[in-house]
Amino acid sequence: MSHSVTYNEELQIIETVSQGALSLAEAREIISEIIQLSTSKACYRCLSDYRQSTVDMSSFEILAIPQIVEDKASERGLHASMVKRAVVVAQDLEDFHFYETVSYNRNQSIKLFYSIDEARQWLHEK
Repeated sequence: MSHSVTYNEELQIIETVSQGALSLAEAREIISEIIQLSTSKACYRCLSDYRQSTVDMSSFEILAIPQIVEDKASERGLHASMVKRAVVVAQDLEDFHFYETVSYNRNQSIKLFYSIDEARQWLHEK
C-alpha cells in the first residue's frame, strides 16, 4: 500500500491518492496526515482518491474508522464534522459505501464519487 497526502493550493483542498490494499493501520496513518495538514493549512476540504485501492479490512474495522476520524480531529482541536470529505472510488468497492454510511450516521460530512471532477465540484459547494 502506498499513499500521498498533499495540499493543492490552487484548488485549496487536501488531496490523498492511495494505491493497493488499504488496511486499518494504513487508514489510521492517512487520517492522521489529512487532519495534520488540514489544521496547518486551515483547509477543511479533502479529496481522497481510492480508485486504485482495495479494502483489506473487516466490517468491524471499517465501523471503527469514523471514531478514528473523530479522535484524530479532536486531538487537533477540530470537530470531525468540520472536515468535508469527498471520496472517489472504483464502482465495485462496496466496502466504501458501508464506510460512507457509518460516517454519515456519525454526522460527518462525506460523500462517495466515481468522478474526480464531480468530487471537486461538491467540495466547493456551500
